[in-house]
Amino acid sequence: FTDEMLDDVQWIDEPSAGVLSFVARRLDGTAVRLLAAERVADGAVARAQELCPQPTVELTVPPLSEADVADLLRDRFGGVMSRRDVSRVYRAGGGNPLYTVELGRAVGARSGPVAPMEPLPVPGRLRGLLAARIATLPEGEHGALLLAAAAARPSQALLLRCGVTVDPRLAAVRMGVIAVDADGVVRFSHPLLREMVYADASADDRRAAHERLAAVVSDPVDRARHLAAARAEPEET
Repeated sequence: FTDEMLDDVQWIDEPSAGVLSFVARRLDGTAVRLLAAERVADGAVARAQELCPQPTVELTVPPLSEADVADLLRDRFGGVMSRRDVSRVYRAGGGNPLYTVELGRAVGARSGPVAPMEPLPVPGRLRGLLAARIATLPEGEHGALLLAAAAARPSQALLLRCGVTVDPRLAAVRMGVIAVDADGVVRFSHPLLREMVYADASADDRRAAHERLAAVVSDPVDRARHLAAARAEPEET
């Protein structure tokens, strides 16, 4: 058999896809096997089906678990990363192996662990994949995104108490940067977008966001966390 590979099928342009589909229909009975990898949204149909000779077998590859992420980081970078940093990389990368390795490399290049309230370093390679989705948003929506990124459990009700309305009219919602669940929970479409929004804000803007959140949250632990993040220096109260 001759084995061929198609990676990132979702980025193949229409003319190229037309050629591959034409060829695939004429490979029946030949000694050619094709392995195609495609990122497919929930509920969508895999485009790769049209580009592969029949019969095909479709396998769903789920995100890595936290244990898998820990194993991958240990294999790539040794045991230099703290358990807390591994957990943060897992949450930010969403179980994506590429994001996991790039974030792990950025964290491992530091002289010490990432402080609990410090932004996770997002390397340039990953910024190139996601930054365009944030850069095109209206300047007036960046404050709302920062509040959502700074909150432990962002919701429409919480942001409304901060004076921010999150609804389908926002460009950030229309463009898929954030989404609002049926129960009012506000979430970023990928955890790495949350890290980028928080890391790219100035220290003053981050402190101001935490100050606003501290004034409206009801949970005393949340309030203490926001007050701590809002202060430039340690403060007993």
